[in-house]
Amino acid sequence: MPDGLESVYHITHWKAGSQWVQGVLRALQPERLVVPPEAVADGSELCPVVPGAVYSPLYLNKLRFDESPFSAAPHRKFLVIRDLRDTLVSWYFSLLETHGENPVVLRHRAHLRTLGRQEGLMYLLNHQDFYGLAMVSATWLDAPGVLTVRFEELIERPGEVFARLCGHCGIEASRLDEVLRSQSFEALSGRSRGSEGVSHYRRGTPGDWESHFSEGLKRQFSQKYDDLVWRCGYRPILPPGYWRERRAAGLAD
Repeated sequence: MPDGLESVYHITHWKAGSQWVQGVLRALQPERLVVPPEAVADGSELCPVVPGAVYSPLYLNKLRFDESPFSAAPHRKFLVIRDLRDTLVSWYFSLLETHGENPVVLRHRAHLRTLGRQEGLMYLLNHQDFYGLAMVSATWLDAPGVLTVRFEELIERPGEVFARLCGHCGIEASRLDEVLRSQSFEALSGRSRGSEGVSHYRRGTPGDWESHFSEGLKRQFSQKYDDLVWRCGYRPILPPGYWRERRAAGLAD
């Protein structure tokens, strides 16, 4: 590992392009990349920090990060977030069809296969695992020293956004154009963005959630997460502050 470099942390939540971002970082600086074990990535186990390493990904909310050795080491960090509605849909299809098997995935998969699509999406929306995913975005927003980028920006303007990311983190980016060509959605998935498939790279199209949400699911999601969606820079399902105003007026949800 080169001397004098700060560590770099790629912080994100599930289904926000973490494998793609990791692939770009690996291609740019393979000697620095560390892929943390799953238990370390999600904060259930701790480990010493390798000085100068690029850790990708870390699925840590800010509270857990602050308690970990990662926070104490000299570092730079960036956060990748995604519209939580598209995240929910992507997570649903991943759990149902494509994600590698582990005890958590198998438990969700077995239950999802007993449900229709709307029931399955509602089940995941109300699950504590989705709440934990959402709290990564919620706890990191506006934190000092963090470059926050949206997944949608990455796929629409990868050259511009990855260049900004590399500059913030001190990552050598002279080969960025070449790397992005080799790591494009089309190159990785074998199909054009927006077309359907069953691979880990499912669609890559912002706003796909609208074709999967029933009116009932929209209302449930809106009640739980519209305020966070708005804070993350996305258009909420109902006008900003709708649910706060109802609660302040004493109206039943």
